[in-house]
Amino acid sequence: MRELAFLLEPASRGLRPANAFLSGPPGTGKTASARFMLRQLEDSGAHVLTVYVNCWQESTRLAVLSRLAVTMRLPLPRRGLAEDEVLTRVMEALRKDQRVLIVVLDELDRLEGRDRLLYDLSRAGEVHGVKAGVLAVSNDPALLVRVEERVRSSLAAKSLEFRPYSPPELKKILSERARMAFRPGTFSEEAVAVSVAMASKNKGDARLAIELLLRAGRYAEQHGLDSVGAGEVRAANEPFRAKPVEELPEELSKGEELLLKVLKSLPGAKKAGVESGVAYVEYLKEKNESERSLRAHLAQLEKRGLVETWLEKNTRFIKLKKAS
Repeated sequence: MRELAFLLEPASRGLRPANAFLSGPPGTGKTASARFMLRQLEDSGAHVLTVYVNCWQESTRLAVLSRLAVTMRLPLPRRGLAEDEVLTRVMEALRKDQRVLIVVLDELDRLEGRDRLLYDLSRAGEVHGVKAGVLAVSNDPALLVRVEERVRSSLAAKSLEFRPYSPPELKKILSERARMAFRPGTFSEEAVAVSVAMASKNKGDARLAIELLLRAGRYAEQHGLDSVGAGEVRAANEPFRAKPVEELPEELSKGEELLLKVLKSLPGAKKAGVESGVAYVEYLKEKNESERSLRAHLAQLEKRGLVETWLEKNTRFIKLKKAS
């Protein structure tokens, strides 16, 4: 947090902040830290425009640029505008207002055309006379390695690694939350310990640990119990217990099953990976679907841990994981 504050501090003086790349497993505080820093800057009275973008929801360059425009209340015609026109309007408005722009791009790995957008923002000062900073957030610590070299050089982002919480750290966090959430005497240390143990098996995810204890509290209320113990934590979370990856294909949709079958038939899909366009062409030979539907199938397969995807020179590649 101190390092992040140091990188962003120039923005409070009207100067361009440093760019940062926040990486680490889920539940380690990346998004919370980034959003906290945005609030700190806003509350300081600095002449800044802070924009948070979740790239799961705003998954294209145009969507992100449109989010910037909407945040700035710039009128956009109903007929729509080309990406570069939206970029020009946003940058012109920022230059006239002389505000420093800070953008958080959360879940950056989900953004299509990220190389182009990162290049736009990192060169905003040189091209448009706008001071801009980027906080890129991802679970994938190697994400920037796959970004084009010239973009990576222009961005020059400081990497901040958010490591998984250790069991003692999780216990401290959860104990503090429990004291805030439960009345005195209504939860036990055993409940906290079991929640911590379960979360520790999931890479030290603090968000999961909090959710586990919350479910136990709701379970106790539902069953008229006066307190939450280890048994309530286990009972409340049994229905949510994740199934092994090898069981997941049985629950795939027909489209997902077909796409997985197509990928398994393609040479190289298990080793070096294949271009998504090649996979789509083969898929369409089996079933006629829109490209949007295919992307949705692919996203679900990746979410389940059956495939991984990445971009190289604006081409998306797909690789089967061993579990599939």
